[in-house]
Amino acid sequence: MKQLGFTLIELLIALFISSLLATILFRTYNISTAVVIRANDIIRQDMDTAILYNVLSRDISGAFLPYNDEETQRKPKKDEQAKKDAANKQPKKDDATKETEDTKKKKKPQPIKDVFVATKKGDNTTMMTFITSNPIAIYEQAKNSKPKQRMVRVMYRLEKDADHKNAFRLMRQEASNLDRAAFDPEASHTIRSYEVIDMIKRFEVSFEYPKVSEQEAPKEDSKEQPPFVYKKVNSWPVSSQEGAPQIPATATIELTLWNNELFRSSTTYTFKFDIDAFIASLVPRKKPQPKKPPAKAKSGKKQSVMQMKPMDFISNLNQMAHQMLAEFENKPKTS
Repeated sequence: MKQLGFTLIELLIALFISSLLATILFRTYNISTAVVIRANDIIRQDMDTAILYNVLSRDISGAFLPYNDEETQRKPKKDEQAKKDAANKQPKKDDATKETEDTKKKKKPQPIKDVFVATKKGDNTTMMTFITSNPIAIYEQAKNSKPKQRMVRVMYRLEKDADHKNAFRLMRQEASNLDRAAFDPEASHTIRSYEVIDMIKRFEVSFEYPKVSEQEAPKEDSKEQPPFVYKKVNSWPVSSQEGAPQIPATATIELTLWNNELFRSSTTYTFKFDIDAFIASLVPRKKPQPKKPPAKAKSGKKQSVMQMKPMDFISNLNQMAHQMLAEFENKPKTS
């Protein structure tokens, strides 16, 4: 009687085919898992970069040069003026107290120092601070009240990431105190800082400002405007001998992020921001001059149509129309 079953060769062939299929499925699973992890890393990295770009563009675009001017001091309101008048009507103090008050010196507004500062160490920009008019902190205003203009100091610091030895993290601080010393980590009242982005491999900021070209400089007697050449620097402020302003014209940020925690590959992003207040910082503030009345034309000379302003031309046409209408009404009718 013949027995039914499999031979050893058939079993080996079946085992080989099943192991081959298992290897293919396992390899496909590993590839799909790696693709999903890479896609999640790219999405996370792009989201973090978009948030960083939004924060930096808001801060840097609002960077400006504050100034203290007697003409711009706030005028006293009616309520404050009434309080001062009431205080003047009160009985006078003793002569001793009056002398002490008179001897007190009025504190003059001190100029703000370190308006825009950026320091570089090695290949990275370790610190950048400036004054901006676009703070992130928003406070609710009372009803039917005008929004208040606020300016704050912002500071960015590049620190070592405690969770990743080969990476850095960017920290941000913001406060209404414009003194740079208040942001010192060793200060008594430290300003709260929070992380903007991590997994940083390199963070470098460069600045540009216009400088008069020495090769194509115009002559002293010529009225032509001197040609400018944009000079690039990696730290700010620049020495006064270079003739640079207090704030730069543009800021370019080169950010390199690690793609994952294996630290084998990285991606570089480049951002460039224009500082809108740069032109205003170059123009010295002048006293507003009263507008001069328009010069009247001389009686002996008549202005041509091309020399007249549009409103003057229209008014002249109206006068001529009224004169023609009056002459037509006064003209005797013929039978």
